Amino acid sequence: MTLSRTLQDPLAKLQLALADLHEATANRARVETWLDAELDEGGVPRTLPIPRWAEALALLSKAKSADPSWILGHEDRVTSFVKACLRFARPDGSMCFRATPLKSDMLGRCALHLSNDPGVARVVAWWFPKLAEDDDDLGAPFLPAGGGNELPLACLRSDWTKRGEWLAVDARSKGSVTQVELGLNGQPWLGSDWRTGEDLRAGVAQPQPIYWSTRSMADVFEWSVKVGPTKVTRTVVLLRGQKLALLAEQQDGLASPGCWSIGLEAGLEPRAFAEHGGLRLDASGSRGSALAIPLGAASQPGKTLSSSDGKLILQATDQGQRRWLPLLMSWDGLRHKKAMTWRRLTVAEKSKAVPSDVAFAARISFGRDETLVVYRSLGPPALRSFLGHQTNARFVLGWFNAEGNIQPIVTINA
Repeated sequence: MTLSRTLQDPLAKLQLALADLHEATANRARVETWLDAELDEGGVPRTLPIPRWAEALALLSKAKSADPSWILGHEDRVTSFVKACLRFARPDGSMCFRATPLKSDMLGRCALHLSNDPGVARVVAWWFPKLAEDDDDLGAPFLPAGGGNELPLACLRSDWTKRGEWLAVDARSKGSVTQVELGLNGQPWLGSDWRTGEDLRAGVAQPQPIYWSTRSMADVFEWSVKVGPTKVTRTVVLLRGQKLALLAEQQDGLASPGCWSIGLEAGLEPRAFAEHGGLRLDASGSRGSALAIPLGAASQPGKTLSSSDGKLILQATDQGQRRWLPLLMSWDGLRHKKAMTWRRLTVAEKSKAVPSDVAFAARISFGRDETLVVYRSLGPPALRSFLGHQTNARFVLGWFNAEGNIQPIVTINA
């Protein structure tokens, strides 16, 4: 690495600032400068790639061993960084988007060394039991999901169990390629590049966060990026306790057919499981299986889901200036034994059906007792109806109950 590139690398800057820390008071000021420059108010790195966060944490931990005094006055900022690292980490101790699992307790050791927060200690005790002598006296864990700051960065997570699920998003880089990782049963399944068609790879715009919410039933994150005349809006939802996730993309301004793709982790074998175009992802060992469901494909044969070169590809032939391509992921083995159907729904405005580039709605039924409904306003929101439900929101996801009513789980207003 050249000297100029080294000086631009956030981790190299931290290494330089920590050099001979115990011998030079001036270096402590350089550490403070690094913390202010690289970490936002919530302790989240502004530019450092997520796979390298644990390396930065290890450097700070080593510096504290050499000179414990430097951290005085910076405890809150460093603890926030520790929490961010744990949120964007896998239960084996490796960071999201890392090419290979780490399977090490290094992250847990650094977290305990740098923070006295009982919530941090609780999470470390669950993930790395050998590091906790007695976890009975530890406090409650901090919230597992994180997002909502000025960065297009979020981790949707329902709990801290070692076989839990997470949906991490890093859209800090310019262009239309976003890093996304969906983890199921404690291991990564989808990731990491989320791409919009070949013609959008060279985008130069900075993605912007639009919406963030973490609640008892679901976590939601939405962001957008402008690439030439095209605006791309991506939405991810993780339904807590339901083993369901939605990944969707809206494309505005495309005159030709659009598509988006996301990588598949090694060891997953995609197989067709339904005439409507869904794919079953079978994993080796005891990792289980998951279903990838292209909502709307039943009534639109041109909208298809395929796998090629280690990635899932969702393609549409919808015409018009707007299209929405939603993909539902399900990993509940008991649910998959039920008869499963899904179809597009008619959306009406002023008693007239609207075209597909104005609004989208679909339902998916798992047997007779579970029906999920999703709605998206592609154009400006207006009062519209589907399945007898009226809404002026731009996004709705909920359950359709036996009485014929929709119980919203997520609602995003204009």
